[in-house]
Amino acid sequence: MMSPNYTITRNKSAIDVRFVTEFLSQSSYWARGITEAEVRQSIDDSVCFAAFCESQQVGFGRLVTDNVTFAWLCDVFVNSQHRRNGLGKRLLRTMLDYIDDRGIGLVLCATVDADEFYIRYGDFARLEHPQDWLARRRQSTR
Repeated sequence: MMSPNYTITRNKSAIDVRFVTEFLSQSSYWARGITEAEVRQSIDDSVCFAAFCESQQVGFGRLVTDNVTFAWLCDVFVNSQHRRNGLGKRLLRTMLDYIDDRGIGLVLCATVDADEFYIRYGDFARLEHPQDWLARRRQSTR
């Protein structure tokens, strides 16, 4: 059996916003209920990576970054039919290459269920001093 022909692009005009919205709003635990307008705005204001199998989008990842000192790796996912074949690792590596090429020193990500993936394939580590980090959460205005 031939392995699928995957490509990853940063071309925002290639992103299937409906596909991303559907996954995030229905299948993710971190963005359940997000609207297409909110997804579109987040794409406009971030560095995005879209994974394709032939011409169909099957994965996505987003970096919120100043492109100098800090990046937040978020909204990373691969459609369930395309998991377990290395695409997630390739998507993560592509995102990290972008970060490394710019010399960005601090990259954060948050996950409930994929910490071992990010530790193993992305060289992430748990925060040494989590007590030094603060978060501000407010009710969404949406």
